[in-house]
Amino acid sequence: MRFLAHRGANRLALENTLAAFEFAVQTVHDGVELDVQLSLDGIPVVFHDDNLERLYGIGARVQEMKAEDLARIVPINPERFDADPERMGVPTLREVLELLPGDDFLINVEIKAPKIARDTPTAATAQVLAEVPRNYIVSSFNPVELARFSRIKPGIPLGFLFAPEGPLALHTGWPAPALKLAGIKAIHPHWSLISPDMIERAHARGWSVNTWTLNDLDRAHWLAKDGLDAIITDDHTLMAEFRRTDA
Repeated sequence: MRFLAHRGANRLALENTLAAFEFAVQTVHDGVELDVQLSLDGIPVVFHDDNLERLYGIGARVQEMKAEDLARIVPINPERFDADPERMGVPTLREVLELLPGDDFLINVEIKAPKIARDTPTAATAQVLAEVPRNYIVSSFNPVELARFSRIKPGIPLGFLFAPEGPLALHTGWPAPALKLAGIKAIHPHWSLISPDMIERAHARGWSVNTWTLNDLDRAHWLAKDGLDAIITDDHTLMAEFRRTDA
């Protein structure tokens, strides 16, 4: 079972920043999860929230600032992290990918596209991934964007994200016709939705099951016995502790 650092090692440095991803590599994770949006100048950048307020105290959205300006912003109270503030601005996707390892290190790129629109990050993200070869899985809550990505850059595995809230067909993760059309290779349910039956049915379809955001060691052991494929976690110590205690 793989362990992916959620937005990098986000307890050691600000989430989704160069410093957080560097710490994720240093703490020997199997991979990382990150989020992609577009800057004002159309460059894929790594950031999760709808706006910059929570992390940077700026009343603006990523889409309202150029990538070069996003890179220079400093988080709120940077001293709470043992990391260089200059490594905790909003990075470009290319910058992050170029510092991460290749080979078996898995990079889960989540496309932030909550609505069907023309100006989503999908096409620009596909171009960067094509130019920086790594071991990728691309995920989204939006199966339309996954299908769009597959048309632009076929061959990269796709994962469908779903959460407890929302329409029943989505939060149970089984709108099978839409997922088949999108070329899904994995489902990414919230940890609270996983059952042995869900894992069994997914594996029968040839899909892996990767869950988010799980920080509990006992539940990690339980899900591993049920055949879970990967855990996305905030806890940079979880993988080492799991393998130390794995019977």
